[in-house]
Amino acid sequence: MKGNKEEYLDCGMLIKLISEHIQSHANKMLIEINVTASQLRYLEYLSRSNDLVSFKEVEKHFQASQPTVSGIMHRLAEKNLIVVEAADFGRAKKARLTEKGRRLINEPGVECEIEEKLILSALQEEERKTFHDMLERVNQRLSE
Repeated sequence: MKGNKEEYLDCGMLIKLISEHIQSHANKMLIEINVTASQLRYLEYLSRSNDLVSFKEVEKHFQASQPTVSGIMHRLAEKNLIVVEAADFGRAKKARLTEKGRRLINEPGVECEIEEKLILSALQEEERKTFHDMLERVNQRLSE
């Protein structure tokens, strides 16, 4: 910790600032294809399955609330990148990529790892795995 409090940013603040920088950078890069970094992450997740994926699965994977997932999925459906279907029972919804969504994910220059590359570019090769492992441990502890 530095002696001058004005110079010191605590870990939580640094993580928040880094997150905001990454979001902003990724969104600027994706503006041409009319998706946000969050939307691209959801598309990439859906692309891993040929089956319908439930909103609950998406909520669990991204550790996101139902309204957040529902809003992002709704916007993706409006852009014809996914199809949302009602489940056989209850109010549960499921989604899958459309052909347009698959083409977008596979388009040259559209990388789901934009943020990963941006973060890791600041580190030496030998630091990258250690950094990732540390973040995993912190996330695991905070998720308990």
